[in-house]
Amino acid sequence: MAIDSPLPPVGAGPSGLVLALSLLRNGVPVRIIEKTTHPRIGQRGAGIMPRSFEVFGFLGIADKVIARGRSLMKLRLWKTPGGVEVIKEMDMHTDTDPTPSIPYPNMRLCGQNNLDTIMQAELKECGVSVEHGVQLDSFEQFSDHVQVQLSKQKIGTEEIEREDASYDYVVGCDGARGIVRKLLGLTFLGQTTEENFVVGDIKLEGLSDDRWNLWSEFSDIFTGIRPTEDKGVFNFIIGGTKFENHAEVASNDEVLKSFIEKHTGGRKDMKIKEFITYGHYRTHIRMVNKFGEGRVFVAGDAAHIHSPTGGQGLNTGVQDAFNLGWKLSLVTKGLSPASLLDTYNDERLPVVAEMLNITTGILNATRAAPTGDAWKRTGALMQLGVNYRWSSIVVDEPKERLDQEGTPHVCYFRVLR
Repeated sequence: MAIDSPLPPVGAGPSGLVLALSLLRNGVPVRIIEKTTHPRIGQRGAGIMPRSFEVFGFLGIADKVIARGRSLMKLRLWKTPGGVEVIKEMDMHTDTDPTPSIPYPNMRLCGQNNLDTIMQAELKECGVSVEHGVQLDSFEQFSDHVQVQLSKQKIGTEEIEREDASYDYVVGCDGARGIVRKLLGLTFLGQTTEENFVVGDIKLEGLSDDRWNLWSEFSDIFTGIRPTEDKGVFNFIIGGTKFENHAEVASNDEVLKSFIEKHTGGRKDMKIKEFITYGHYRTHIRMVNKFGEGRVFVAGDAAHIHSPTGGQGLNTGVQDAFNLGWKLSLVTKGLSPASLLDTYNDERLPVVAEMLNITTGILNATRAAPTGDAWKRTGALMQLGVNYRWSSIVVDEPKERLDQEGTPHVCYFRVLR
């Protein structure tokens, strides 16, 4: 994304869209470009946590996302082979009533395709549309701006249009393989695990749409099929320590269809009608050494990637974008010195590192006990405990002293000059 004397996000996933909307809501013009030529297809990470809904509340879209999504359903474990006998059902999350301090206490499922649609509609109301098919080729930083080189292929031709533009700031929300992090020279250290998955969305009939279904275990070859908020559309994941022919399984519709039917017990009542999207996925656990350099920053998957267990990738990226968004708004409008932007890295780096440890722990627990509590979505995964009381711009008065004086414990911002 770039701020055009504003600022542009590069990448129109949830992180880039949240950042763009946050800036626009604060009166900062943006330009948002996306390398792909069409809107996102498919669910991908669908679990939206309470802290993300607090961000959506600030942006004015929480009610729309809640209405479009659905509650997290029970997990149903099927006996294999056979696939028609239920072994166990368990709650992954128990909804609670909102309170003044926690207005959005519950997680919901809303696919990224639908979430993107909601946010892009909000952007259009602000006069901004995602520019699909535009990619960032390079940039050069100066003391007061960033000079970028963009390219776009003309529709129906092989001709490439090139553009030079100048922006106050650039933010890379362009994913784990994005160019912004690479051009900045940031490290992306971590690990690539042995697990391989095939994930995607399908249309099927004959399976209940009120349960998240799981056949077999992580220690073997498991198949998970989850109903989505779109009627008749299900999200699936295939994986496990013995899942070795992943490339072959993801090679075409017929092979994939036969594999799913076999590993769900060959149920005659379940009919796969159509594959919407699917592909191979391998677990990477990585993060940057810092979240930006000069006038260029990274957020979301461009800065960190998680194990799929825990459903934290999208949510952590949303928090990145919102943290950076209000700070860029103050700085670009001349209401704060540029030093405020240093706190984006200082605040997000330790939070993301801790969340990576949590999601990796859940992955390890799932390996060890695939049908146990590791599937539950509670506690730290709600992200309600995330805070920055230790930040250089936050004054956190000692609770003990304030309690003695009969004054509530408060945190407030330090004024930067």
